[in-house]
Amino acid sequence: MRQPFNAIQASILEALTEALFFDVEMVISPEQVVENLQHQFGLISGSKPQQIGLLIDAVFIVLGGPVFLLQSPKERARSIRARLELTRVDFLQDLARIRTIIYAGYYGHWQGDTQEDNLGNPVHAQIGFTLPLFRERGVDDVPLTLVEGRELTSQDFVGHGACPDSVGVIVVGSGAGGRLPPITLRCRGMMS
Repeated sequence: MRQPFNAIQASILEALTEALFFDVEMVISPEQVVENLQHQFGLISGSKPQQIGLLIDAVFIVLGGPVFLLQSPKERARSIRARLELTRVDFLQDLARIRTIIYAGYYGHWQGDTQEDNLGNPVHAQIGFTLPLFRERGVDDVPLTLVEGRELTSQDFVGHGACPDSVGVIVVGSGAGGRLPPITLRCRGMMS
């Protein structure tokens, strides 16, 4: 499988991971988060991985370039907060979305191929997530069945033209991803 992010981008992703999780006990390493991201984005066809690569490059420049990599994780976290999180500049707020990508690499950690392979997944255990196969179900619940041929392709992702001018609520992810802290998203310049 191809790796969509080059070595420099992978180093930037690792440094961002260390900064975003600097005060949290991680149960997988920042290197594993980057490996997860390489895998996840390697599965996506089309230009989206290249767009994310450009986003990584832009974030790196805004955060100070090579100096950012030389900082401690705590100093990097301060830089992210000062330059991206607290900004009122739309472009910089858009760059702050990199946080959701890093979280996808951590909370989207997967071991092996099946739910059985992930019974002991350390990230799931850390956040108290139980895979659907292992959830206790009531007598009236519909049993789970595997449906082949439902893999996501680039056509499954919503394009920019489908984004409304304003929305009430946006839910990002489901399952483990739905347990992330609230994130402010922007859609066509409107705060959501």
